[in-house]
Amino acid sequence: MPPLGDSFPEEFKRRFAEKNLKVGSVIRALVKDTNPPKTKRFILLGISADKLAVATLYVNTEINPNIFSTEELRNLHFENGS
Repeated sequence: MPPLGDSFPEEFKRRFAEKNLKVGSVIRALVKDTNPPKTKRFILLGISADKLAVATLYVNTEINPNIFSTEELRNLHFENGS
């Protein structure tokens, strides 16, 4: 099934984004720079003056044991509330 966003005209999507995407927004979207691609949550931290670049922070719901390999590092993470 195609994404719901494909059903809307480009002008509508542009206006919707301008109205709703602000610094501090939490966004849930499919990202393709993970292996495998998956839906992630991220926070919009900043938008460049020319609106061509954004800064985001991914929110991981699970600890990656390949990166946080020690108990000390794993203990620095907040517990998942689910």
